Amino acid sequence: GEWAVGEAAGSLAAFCLAHQMSPHQVRADQTLLRTFQLELVQAGVPLFWYSDVPDGHPAWEAVQYLSAIGVIGPDPARLEFCPEIPVGDLACTWGRNLKKETGLDPTFIEVDPTSCTRQAWALAAYENLQRTRA
Repeated sequence: GEWAVGEAAGSLAAFCLAHQMSPHQVRADQTLLRTFQLELVQAGVPLFWYSDVPDGHPAWEAVQYLSAIGVIGPDPARLEFCPEIPVGDLACTWGRNLKKETGLDPTFIEVDPTSCTRQAWALAAYENLQRTRA
């Protein structure tokens, strides 16, 4: 766990040098912050500690990034993501969060919340975010 803090700090220093700005500027600019968070996740640096979505899990990158930007979150009773259970009522909450945090219309995720898993929802949202960034 603690190693990620040092890795993130070193990565932030390198990011700031590359962009000629201070860490405070990165934190204050949502676009820069999201870019930095995405770089961390794509480099395999964990931003959340889900025991049920470890490094190497097919949804790891999606779950890490969407959690970091405030779209999705852990099951508050267990601090786990619970990737295999149906998204259920969270589909509406996460959809609103996706719209608020990214501007992306969540209607692209045409799912039955009783059968679509949390993992599938996260992967669909992340893939659509990646497409809009390209």
